[in-house]
Amino acid sequence: MTGQRFNEFIGTVCRLYHPLNACFVIDDAPAHRQAVNLPLPQNFSVRYLPPYSPFPNICENAFALWKGNIKDSLAEVRDQLLREDHQQRMATLGQLAE
Repeated sequence: MTGQRFNEFIGTVCRLYHPLNACFVIDDAPAHRQAVNLPLPQNFSVRYLPPYSPFPNICENAFALWKGNIKDSLAEVRDQLLREDHQQRMATLGQLAE
């Protein structure tokens, strides 16, 4: 993940979910540090997770479950994704993420 790709992802999410109020909760990964400088719509905000803590982080657990579900879904549509062009592939991945 690069800062540019992460910023493109944030921009895509903002366009897709523009009418909703949303908050991006992110860690301090190098690619994520640039998100604080993004010109976000008024209904979106960015919050950083605190520095590492020895206590379990519920966000990490939720993200792991979400990511596992997406990986399971990807296994079902893998062949379809390989035949799609970039824009179709991004739309399919967005649907899986929802």
